[in-house]
Amino acid sequence: MRVFVIHKDSDAKALLKAAGGDGAESLAKLQRLNPHLDLRRLAPGSAVLLPGDAAAPSRTADVQPLGGGALAELQALADAAVAASVERGQRAQARAKADEQALAAALRGKQAKEALERDPELAAQAAAAQKAAKEAGKSVATRAKQLESLTKSAQAELLALAKRLG
Repeated sequence: MRVFVIHKDSDAKALLKAAGGDGAESLAKLQRLNPHLDLRRLAPGSAVLLPGDAAAPSRTADVQPLGGGALAELQALADAAVAASVERGQRAQARAKADEQALAAALRGKQAKEALERDPELAAQAAAAQKAAKEAGKSVATRAKQLESLTKSAQAELLALAKRLG
């Protein structure tokens, strides 16, 4: 089912003709879907439900899909926001990996190894820091996967909404 908005005075016969149907059965179906409308006179601003199997009315029928270009604008904004979030996530992932590698490299040095061997408390702190760096990297990767899943879901919902609205 799709929703269209009437932009000029019209009637159901003109709407059905523009949508590729003009029989009594089509008219009855249209009335069942739109009990709130007087199909003899469709005023500008009226929202009309068309069955999913009906063709979309032509632009010359003075009918536009509900929302016009608003849905496309919403989708563009959502795509831009997702792209920015993905980019931030990728930068965070790269920083977490670089931090983990820098810590590991620092602890492999001769002086660090000697200090860690002499001081068990320092060795415990270094081990805890390495563990925290690994966990931070895993956390960033998990958030990236969640964002990817959320993105796919949002795009599917916007596509379904676009189909419903015509």
